[in-house]
Amino acid sequence: MLKLDYTISSWLDQLTDMSPFWGDVATFCARYLVFVFGILAVYGHLQSSHPQALVLMVASLALGYAVTIGIAFTVRRKRPYEYLGDMKHMRLPVYTPSFPSGHATLAFAIAGSFIGSYSGIILPIVLIIATVIAVSRVIVGVHYVSDILAGAVIGLAANWFIGTHIIL
Repeated sequence: MLKLDYTISSWLDQLTDMSPFWGDVATFCARYLVFVFGILAVYGHLQSSHPQALVLMVASLALGYAVTIGIAFTVRRKRPYEYLGDMKHMRLPVYTPSFPSGHATLAFAIAGSFIGSYSGIILPIVLIIATVIAVSRVIVGVHYVSDILAGAVIGLAANWFIGTHIIL
């Protein structure tokens, strides 16, 4: 699994060789899109007829991030740029452990707060935004694919747990 992670991370790193523009887009998405997404989600939940979705989102963010931090400091996996010397485009030096991805956890906890309360085009849109946030973290060299997959699972699981056991 680690070899596959290294291979995919190196391949995604090379994507920014094609155009500095895409490297800048990936850097923006990796750094800021989760915050923009969170603010828009809060606004959307406040404007909707689903106030429980905002409570679900906030509780899921807290639970998901606590689990992520606990796992990260237990596993202490080094980030790709610490292992892969050929990653030329690492734009975000981060000094915390890599596994699991906190950004992916947060992005999918936000996206998960829309499931069950909303329908139509909004669900694919929020899932695409969460995926863009997660993949951009791999592109800029701060996570492996397994990091973002684990983060996505934690974010969605936190939503499920809070939604089924706390908010009835």
